[in-house]
Amino acid sequence: MKILILGASGDVGREVTTEAQNRGHQITASARNVLRLSSLDAEIKIEALDVSDDIEKLEWLMQDHDVVVSALRPVAGEEAKLVSMTNTVLVAARKTGKPVFITGGAGPLKIGDGTEHTVLTAPGFYRNRFVPSLQPVWCRIHCWMISPMLTGLSCGQQQCC
Repeated sequence: MKILILGASGDVGREVTTEAQNRGHQITASARNVLRLSSLDAEIKIEALDVSDDIEKLEWLMQDHDVVVSALRPVAGEEAKLVSMTNTVLVAARKTGKPVFITGGAGPLKIGDGTEHTVLTAPGFYRNRFVPSLQPVWCRIHCWMISPMLTGLSCGQQQCC
């Protein structure tokens, strides 16, 4: 399966990219700053893309893929842009007819204790207690969502987790 991963340089995007590669998919990893993707294997196609600035390139990239995974996250301090960024992805998906899976993370969420701590910076926060393994999540996405939507296509997986 050909998968376009938006926001591939972030925490969620890197995990999705790694899992998709391990499963033998063809991947295009996109990010605002492609230097953050320099550690990816040579077989992964890398594209510079800021969805806020270049909807034409986004649509062009979507055309060549079976499915899109959006793991977008705005730069720190501009979190309100996530709504317009996601809207841009959904508009492009509708125009190209490609299925899109929107992911999210909790990293920038503030604890709500009156400090500026996030769920990742708060002393004593035990992230693994709350964050499930990505592998079962990916299996659910792959087996229950992607495969049925792409009737007639095969991702090459013999079985799911």
